[in-house]
Amino acid sequence: MQICDKVQTEDVVLYVSGEESAEQIKIRADRLNINKNNIMFFGETDIDLIESEIEKKNPKLVIIDSIQTIYSDKVDSMPRKHKSVKGNNS
Repeated sequence: MQICDKVQTEDVVLYVSGEESAEQIKIRADRLNINKNNIMFFGETDIDLIESEIEKKNPKLVIIDSIQTIYSDKVDSMPRKHKSVKGNNS
């Protein structure tokens, strides 16, 4: 939030949160005396929806909090076990 406050001017800053609600973010911003005029909040974890919002809003800066909560249906995020390949001895 403090980075958003320092960077914003006339341009929009998009704050994406995958963990906190808009109300929680507002409480933190109020506690830190953040000027929220040009900070837009987007609560989302789907990277495709986040990308769409970025294209729509065209912000000067995008903050994603926290990146480990973000996912994509296009990417398999499950760790894979590698099987050893045995050659044919004949």
